[in-house]
Amino acid sequence: MKLTRRERRELAALGERLAQEDADLAAQLSRPIEPAPSQQHHSSAGVLIGQVLFVVALLMTTWGVVMSTSSAITIGAIVFLACWVPWLYGSGTIRR
Repeated sequence: MKLTRRERRELAALGERLAQEDADLAAQLSRPIEPAPSQQHHSSAGVLIGQVLFVVALLMTTWGVVMSTSSAITIGAIVFLACWVPWLYGSGTIRR
């Protein structure tokens, strides 16, 4: 998004006024921002384990519902809950 000439002048005037009133804040705002943390902290093994557990849980729960087996449904639900842990750690959503 480009600024118009008038908006650039107003922004420059605002910056000068800020520098006169609070030089420390102006210096802090004029510095470039720190780069975002790298998204390379993911582990493909963790994501793969989470996805495999998800598929197993889905199959186990479906089989339990079709066969009316409460133990299969329970085990499937437990595996559903367990599959998110390696998936989240592997994808980098949760920091170690």
